[in-house]
Amino acid sequence: MDARIGGTSTYVKEYKVTCAFNGKDFEQNLLAMYTEMCQCLMIDYFDEFGPKSPTRPEKPFFEKNSEEYLNYTKSILNLT
Repeated sequence: MDARIGGTSTYVKEYKVTCAFNGKDFEQNLLAMYTEMCQCLMIDYFDEFGPKSPTRPEKPFFEKNSEEYLNYTKSILNLT
């Protein structure tokens, strides 16, 4: 079995046990479960998840022209 699949299943099991311990329904909040899985996977595979902190634009998107928007997206994707 691929190490990533094994790691993911381990994280799901840990999340399920945590939910049971806290008296929460495991499948009640799938967004919370997905967020938890991403955070756990980011620790093991940080090169594939990008920056650890969110990137804030210098001004709102609706105030940018197309060239500024392209430069911003290129900087996020490290294409420059």
